[in-house]
Amino acid sequence: MRLPKIGYTPEKAQREMVAMRGINWSDRVQDGDLRDSGNLSFRRWPYLTTRRGRAKQSGYTGVSALTAHGKLAVVRGKDLLYDGKKVGTLTAGAKQFAAVNSKLVIWPDKVYLDLESKTVKPLGAKLTLSARSCTFTENGMRTDARPVLVEHREDKFTAERLNDYPYMRRVSTIARNAAGAWVYTGLATVSIEALKVGDIVLMDKSGEQLNHSWGDPFTTDHPDRYAVITGRQEEWDGYHDGYHFSASYQIVYCPPLNENLRNIFQVGDSVTLTGAGGNSRESVVIKTLSGSTATFEGANFTPGDYTGAVTIERKIPKLSFICESQNRLWGCEGHTIYASALGDPTNFFLYSGLSTDSYAVAVGTDGDFTGCIGYSEGVLFWKEDCLHKVLG
Repeated sequence: MRLPKIGYTPEKAQREMVAMRGINWSDRVQDGDLRDSGNLSFRRWPYLTTRRGRAKQSGYTGVSALTAHGKLAVVRGKDLLYDGKKVGTLTAGAKQFAAVNSKLVIWPDKVYLDLESKTVKPLGAKLTLSARSCTFTENGMRTDARPVLVEHREDKFTAERLNDYPYMRRVSTIARNAAGAWVYTGLATVSIEALKVGDIVLMDKSGEQLNHSWGDPFTTDHPDRYAVITGRQEEWDGYHDGYHFSASYQIVYCPPLNENLRNIFQVGDSVTLTGAGGNSRESVVIKTLSGSTATFEGANFTPGDYTGAVTIERKIPKLSFICESQNRLWGCEGHTIYASALGDPTNFFLYSGLSTDSYAVAVGTDGDFTGCIGYSEGVLFWKEDCLHKVLG
């Protein structure tokens, strides 16, 4: 059978595909789109080639959660592994992850992995200051624990026979040890007749009276109190055929050393102050910070020493689901949507009137949230039968 001869006329222009637009499963396929791409690779860009064969990189057993951000992060039991190395300890169980700049947030533990230092740190922070160690100024506070006067007292001791006085444990030096606790040095056991005004004497274990005993006075020392003798008097007791020794003294309290504020908080943190009476605050922003001092924006405190134990806390809300979007940590719980300060997943209650502030809103739809995800330039929050979009 003969076939007709069909002529061929080359096109006047030649076309070459120089862009690969990726896979496109829609009905509008354009030049450069891939309809299917199974086992294809761009490793020889700008040419298409087949992928390399699959190979096992590493193996883990007992894994409850994993994600990848630069390197593989794995939760195995209670160990957090990053790039195959243990970097911290978590609670066991399923986790949620969200990466905000250099912080890999891990939920529900409320911690983050600092990807630069490879250390696990808490999102929230809380410090309860030792009693009588906090002094307020008009816009700040000092937290250096130092010996403070508690009260004045008077005590009387009776010797059964002449010159048979109880013995005291007298202190010549008080200092802090390496751990920051107060310790008594230069101790000497002396008869109470040898005491003079200005001497420092240990309190008993209850902190109620001076340490005095005919026996061993070394077993009842109170760890955080001592007495300073301010007056003394001896008088004859005819009934006991001996002497009374009376001493007036000041009780001095040595509070334990507070932790360095800069190890826990940072400038710009929004914190609550509780236990401070009229100086308690729901939200104040740290303006300046040192190891033992802090100032706050617009605090307006009542100046003076405070005898109670003041608590400073940077709170983190309880969230059911988290995600990252536009360099913020987003989350939801119940009917409320939260967003952290810009670039800072440790601050959820920072409201200074700036575009970088935290954000929170309660929605009126029925039911609790069931999930969230960052999508394009917004965030999507699901409920059982509705979807909330946060835009802008």
